[in-house]
Amino acid sequence: MKRFLTCLLALVLAMSCMLALASCGEEETSKNEDASSAEEASVSKEYVLAEGYKLFDEDGVSFAYPKGWTLTDGSNPIMMDTNGNNINVVYETATKQNTETYKKLSKSTFMDLLGNYLEAMGMEIGDYSVEKKTNGGDVEIICLAYSVSMQGVGMKMYQYIILGEKKHYTVTVTEMTEVGDVVDEVFKSIRID
Repeated sequence: MKRFLTCLLALVLAMSCMLALASCGEEETSKNEDASSAEEASVSKEYVLAEGYKLFDEDGVSFAYPKGWTLTDGSNPIMMDTNGNNINVVYETATKQNTETYKKLSKSTFMDLLGNYLEAMGMEIGDYSVEKKTNGGDVEIICLAYSVSMQGVGMKMYQYIILGEKKHYTVTVTEMTEVGDVVDEVFKSIRID
């Protein structure tokens, strides 16, 4: 089971990176800093950290995640529970090309920009949606929600793409089992500097 979760985690990271790599091919950048001092902090623009959540705040992006989840070190931070549910974030330098690609993302372009890649990796794609909305933080967020299965294992993916002036951020919540309000809390709390 541990080997399966390790393989699944690698797959989730690969899917999260796909949009960044497919749209521009530029190198991702990130730095890890200690976010523990911000655990009880509130997020700017009227969002107050919900009870039972910590604040991830790194490299220009912040969002809430459950206190019981483990934050891993590495070039792409991952917050994970014991069931394989996880949140990860990918950073990329903003360019004209990748900005235009993200802005074209819609339900009608989903398969061309992401779905075909997932199918090539052996995944079956279920329902999917693409919406552009704000969460109260005055930033438009491109919201992808889709279900996939691979080798009989199903999961739901929620990807939040935030286009900043200098960097773009993709925050992905992978739901292997029901995670309650985690998906909503992540979305409501996302802010960029």
